[in-house]
Amino acid sequence: MALAAFVTIHVGANSRAPGLVVGTLVPVLRSVRTWPVPLTMQRYGSIIRWTPALVQIRDFDYVLLPLIGLDIGPMTAGILAMRVPAFRRVKLTCRSRPSSA
Repeated sequence: MALAAFVTIHVGANSRAPGLVVGTLVPVLRSVRTWPVPLTMQRYGSIIRWTPALVQIRDFDYVLLPLIGLDIGPMTAGILAMRVPAFRRVKLTCRSRPSSA
């Protein structure tokens, strides 16, 4: 039971940094004027929003990483795949920022 709690805390803490990077980078890239970049980021957001987290972790570990030739193990893949909930928190935080009217 203690090991499960440790793993949960470990994955949650280590997924914050990638989530912060992705959550900061995606809105910046959506504001770029070159036409394929905002469209790609918009599609990325739609896919992430409507796909369950477990499916994203599975696809990240068993589909995306083998396609690009990486084998980083299930724990690291889970940490990197959990960037999505952290990305959502950053996005909501940026969206709920008070205006300076």
